[in-house]
Amino acid sequence: MINIYFNKSYFDRKRIFLTKKIKYTKFLVPYYNLCYKFNYPVNNNLIYSGPQKRINHLIKAFRKSSFTFNKDQFNNHYIVQYDDFGKNILENILKNNKKSQKIIIGPLMDIKSMRELTEMTQKFDNIKILVASETGFKNLTEEMEMKVDFSNVLVIPSGIEFKNKINHKKRSGYSDALIYFKKRQPDELQFIKDFLDKKRINYKLIEYGKYSNNKLTDYINSSKFGILLSGTESQGFAVQEMLSKNLPLYVWDKKINHYGGYNLSGTSVSMWNKNCGEIVNDKKEFEENFDFFFNNLKNYSPSIFVENNLTYEKFEQNLINNFNSF
Repeated sequence: MINIYFNKSYFDRKRIFLTKKIKYTKFLVPYYNLCYKFNYPVNNNLIYSGPQKRINHLIKAFRKSSFTFNKDQFNNHYIVQYDDFGKNILENILKNNKKSQKIIIGPLMDIKSMRELTEMTQKFDNIKILVASETGFKNLTEEMEMKVDFSNVLVIPSGIEFKNKINHKKRSGYSDALIYFKKRQPDELQFIKDFLDKKRINYKLIEYGKYSNNKLTDYINSSKFGILLSGTESQGFAVQEMLSKNLPLYVWDKKINHYGGYNLSGTSVSMWNKNCGEIVNDKKEFEENFDFFFNNLKNYSPSIFVENNLTYEKFEQNLINNFNSF
């Protein structure tokens, strides 16, 4: 099977003693340490970043499987983060010098580490890089001036829920819209608010960095549809959580990702098909296409897309299949 390596460093950041927001307090450190020690998922309401969600999903998906966490037991190794922790794990694995060892690393790393890792894939044919989306694949293999063979980069998005917990319920009886606002311009948000006011559609606003995950879930469950005004995403767990609860989305897309001095291809929705909703690119398209989206809400089934592509079971099978194909 597979050894999975992760470190709790993403839960140790931005800790202070006195704060009204419990998820940022240093008093939670012992709790995080216990969760890490016993491979137990952190309470969802104490998660405040994408990397934290990724690790939490990993624990939920595999803690009851035959995979191991942070133990060198099998010949298949999945290292989630390529930082000092991940580099040390890789070094120890390579010291064994076993030809049967297979290693997948990613997607959590900065550009400097990514460049180092691409160089490692040229030296060792048993190392491959994991990215979370097709956009990430294009960024790495075509746009970032890194020497990496296409065959050494794997697209494996994280699962976000067990298949039997995906909510396929249609949204009859709801009236409100949910606006999800993240890293976009205030005037774009005001345009959407004014537009909905003219349509006499009530709305609730979720702003990145200013909500609890429980609040997001409550708003999703009480809304008829969502409007996504977000920057580019490598995966976009909050967006995919909306889709998993069968919330159709009207997406004002962002197509350029300014990252590390590069102008990269990007998107607000890393995984998508026509069952999820509609995508527009500017104010004009937003106005012109909204009525079609609104009048066809009953025809969208985003939860089916999630069930087919983003379950924990699918994530596990993707990992196994890719290790088997080395």
